[in-house]
Amino acid sequence: MVSLLTNVSAMYARQALASANADSAQLRNRVATGLKVAGPVDDGATYAIAQNMRSELGGWRTLNDSLRRNQSTLDITTTAVEGVSDTLTEMRAKAVALADPSLDASSRAAYLSDIKDMVARINSAARNSSFSGINLLVAKNNTPVDITPAQGAPQANLNVSVPMTGEAGTLNLDVTVPYSSTTPTMTVTGVGDPVSVAWPQAKTSGSAIRLSLPIAYGDWNNPDVPGAGSVSFDFHSTPRASSNPQGFKINSLTFTALRGSESLLASTAGDTISLGYRPMTSDWLGLDNLDQLSLDGVVTAVDGALAQANSAAAYFGSQSAMIGRRIVMAGKLADTLEAGIGNIVDTDMAKDSAKLQASQVRESLATQSLAIAGQQAGWMLDLFRSAA
Repeated sequence: MVSLLTNVSAMYARQALASANADSAQLRNRVATGLKVAGPVDDGATYAIAQNMRSELGGWRTLNDSLRRNQSTLDITTTAVEGVSDTLTEMRAKAVALADPSLDASSRAAYLSDIKDMVARINSAARNSSFSGINLLVAKNNTPVDITPAQGAPQANLNVSVPMTGEAGTLNLDVTVPYSSTTPTMTVTGVGDPVSVAWPQAKTSGSAIRLSLPIAYGDWNNPDVPGAGSVSFDFHSTPRASSNPQGFKINSLTFTALRGSESLLASTAGDTISLGYRPMTSDWLGLDNLDQLSLDGVVTAVDGALAQANSAAAYFGSQSAMIGRRIVMAGKLADTLEAGIGNIVDTDMAKDSAKLQASQVRESLATQSLAIAGQQAGWMLDLFRSAA
């Protein structure tokens, strides 16, 4: 049936054109953006899932950036500790040479001056190993707490115990050691593995010596683990009649808290990376009183400092390796998330490009069909003209 008022063919053609236009618009948007789900209008559920994944991806990217900053902190710290260890190794050679009995006084003074210069170099390396305001080689400025025990008169064999709070830190012992016919000794218990010290003989025959010694207390690797409730000092000597005083005397005993560690990162999993302090300044290494020691005592002091430096190097090296592994893992997880987001929102460019071309052909055909349908009234007029 041909109707002047109702053009069904034009309706169908218009609908086909509208559908082709809509498909072309959607496909053009996909090709232009590279996304098949660019917004909630495209697919609300998929868009919400993708947004949650993007949020998680952002967290992993931020985590990776933080880890890299933390590794930079450790790189500087490790480099400084290596320098301290190298300097102490060089210092030990000087200390051994210093103990050569054939040296004259001027040569010995020159060696001792070199050693003191190396101590200053160690202090400089430790204090300049800062990154982003964090320096793990210098202890925080914590006020020492006086815990000097009551002991009475100097004693040849002295055993004292002091209560501790459990917080990791350093005991700073200032003690007078008598001139003895045998090498005086001290054993410290309650600081992890027992610490044994064989005191050097005094430089001046017949005189007692006053020495200071830093002693690590508590678990520096895990400061959250409390240390022992008390620390005991056990001194033994056989004083000579010429010595004054006739026995050990603790002049002072102070405790400086390490104040735990630096929590460098709160990760997406809610955990933290905590790096403990390893002070490398001369006061914590026991290198501040070298001119008071005997020649053998200088070697002993340097050996103790070198052991601390090598322990710190091993600690920071293992921590750096751990952070390196976490960087790799965080990067892999971020890449996996990014690929997952792409799987659900990225468009297939080859397929959608082909579809766009087909849709454009449909648009062209629908336009032609609409034009043909629009000529229906003209055909009817031609019929009347023919009848006339």
